Amino acid sequence: MMPTTTIKASSEVVYKYNLATGKYEYLIPITSGLSGFSSAAWMEKSCRDLLYLIHPHDLKRVQAYFDQLSRGAVHDSLVESSLEYRLKTNDGSYRWFSDKHALLMGPEGRPGAIVGNIRDLTYERLAEKTLHEFAHIVSRSKDYLALIDRNYTYRAISKAYACKLKRDREDVIGNTVVEIFGPELFNRIIKPMADRCLGGKNTRFQIWIPFAGDDRKLLDIEYTPHYEKGQKKKTVSGYVECTRDITDLKKLEAQLLQTCKMEAIGMLAGGIAHDFNNILSAIIGYAELSVAQTPKTSELYTYQQQILQAGQRATDLIKHILEFSRKNRQELQPVQIKNVLNEVLDFIRASLPATIAIERKIESEAYVRGDATHIYQILMNLCVNAGFAMRKKGGFLKIRLSEIELDAASVAPTPEMKPGRYIKLRVSDTGSGMTPEIKKRIFDPFFTTKEKG
Repeated sequence: MMPTTTIKASSEVVYKYNLATGKYEYLIPITSGLSGFSSAAWMEKSCRDLLYLIHPHDLKRVQAYFDQLSRGAVHDSLVESSLEYRLKTNDGSYRWFSDKHALLMGPEGRPGAIVGNIRDLTYERLAEKTLHEFAHIVSRSKDYLALIDRNYTYRAISKAYACKLKRDREDVIGNTVVEIFGPELFNRIIKPMADRCLGGKNTRFQIWIPFAGDDRKLLDIEYTPHYEKGQKKKTVSGYVECTRDITDLKKLEAQLLQTCKMEAIGMLAGGIAHDFNNILSAIIGYAELSVAQTPKTSELYTYQQQILQAGQRATDLIKHILEFSRKNRQELQPVQIKNVLNEVLDFIRASLPATIAIERKIESEAYVRGDATHIYQILMNLCVNAGFAMRKKGGFLKIRLSEIELDAASVAPTPEMKPGRYIKLRVSDTGSGMTPEIKKRIFDPFFTTKEKG
């Protein structure tokens, strides 16, 4: 028998159970902390007497196992094995235990006794559960998390980190940061920041980083020193990286800034529009007086009509500026696009060089509900930009107005549109075109590719 002094120093319960007598031969140390019974009381009972202490969900499995041993139904897997089950303690709660044991054979080759040790697994199970819960939380995080050692080698990364790199975690762990992001970016940005963190200081910075298959992403990166548990001397063994993609947030910030600018411009434009409207009233007034005194057959009369028409357009434009500054809702009226288109082309023809030819193809007489001034501005901007693109080599400005029928499948990408008949306006030119970078900004207010001056 093992010396009692040695066994009592152990945190485990060591036992020997005689299968022939159905009694414990020894049970050390005292087990009252487990069940409320002393070691002596346990030794007076058989295994079957103590089955009520086993959790009901584990009872059938444990009972069947020991019945096999008692009947002598022994096979290799039972000679040395282990069980895990829940056992009721003296406070009425259940705790997990590991029962590792070996079978001792008797003189006739039949099972004689079981020797083993019982160890409390409750804290291990609790730690496993807590670790699993934290792993679940980390796996659901959209932040990119990683543990990196002093050699800049990845020791662990989150699921989001691996997905962003478009690689399996196993392919990243064990590699260095320089192998993942390249020497240029590593030496220029990452290493100086990592070294600062390895010196014991929390480090945070923002950087644009290219990823495979994606555009550049703006990342907010924080490095936190990592200390190995159990070290006597508190030394930094690596750092924890917590990275967040703030590209969309930066875009929203830019949009908010642009909104504030537009609001300020609206207030400024409202004040200017009032003053300009006063000046324009005088211009239109004197033009009308001039028209009244000029014969209709005079060439001057035609020029004066153009002045009045342009003045009316300016008046409508000022009206829209004032509506914009006051945030008023604009009323839509029936508009014949054909008339607006012809007016724009007649007006712009005089400003285009002779090397640019205008081809118009109007196939619709239909009306739409809209704002004539806004449509005029859109057409004018498209034609002016087309003329600017062809100013050096010349070319063709082509405008086509037609009607089309859209079904449910055609309008599906645009939820606000409904199936039905629509007017299609197409403006094209033979200019140099736009780069992808410029296309991304064509709807930015006040964006232009023209030089200053």
